Amino acid sequence: MPLARYENSMGNRSLSHRQRSELYYCMMRSTVVIDCKIVRDVIDKGRTVIDTRRGGGVILNEQGLILTSLRLVHEVSSISVTLSDMTTTYEATIVFDIVNSDLALIKISELGGGQRLMYAQISPQVLDVGQEVLSIGSSYQLPPFHCSYSYANELVTVGTQNVLNEEVNWRAHDFPGMMYMAGSPVYDSSGKIVALQQGHNSHHVTGLPGEKLLEFYLAYNG
Repeated sequence: MPLARYENSMGNRSLSHRQRSELYYCMMRSTVVIDCKIVRDVIDKGRTVIDTRRGGGVILNEQGLILTSLRLVHEVSSISVTLSDMTTTYEATIVFDIVNSDLALIKISELGGGQRLMYAQISPQVLDVGQEVLSIGSSYQLPPFHCSYSYANELVTVGTQNVLNEEVNWRAHDFPGMMYMAGSPVYDSSGKIVALQQGHNSHHVTGLPGEKLLEFYLAYNG
């Protein structure tokens, strides 16, 4: 099975520069860029407008099942997924979502004959305060597949937020200084998914923790 993982003999301790590079290049293969188009007709002007959204996602199995943020792919006209080689792009469709989770699973429509994709595993382990984590993705100002390192703060956000016009309860980890891209994965030092980026403010990125991601994935397999 093409499982992307990193053998970290140091556990959750900080990685050296070389180990960080190795982890990045290993986990990049299970990370994707997601581009969405929203086609809408402007009735009074008699023309069609195409809006775009860009975000990230993470591959969960070798057949191309991808976890991402629902707000990224909700009510779009088309979804395309680009692999880490930045030359291979596939069309994808939504196969599962739960509105009040702000999570979605999309599936690559058709892989090339016999192709299997690198994928990552979700870890339900609660992040320790100060634990080093890796984010892979991009902001709008950068090409895809830049990475940033940060340190998990405590579980700082417990309350409600508006997700697709519904007030829902949510929890999120806090990552000071991390580069933000909706739907992009956050990995621990062994290459397991410990959060999915969901929001940001001027100083911090928030991400849904691995336990919530695993609950969602198990509901899909249900």
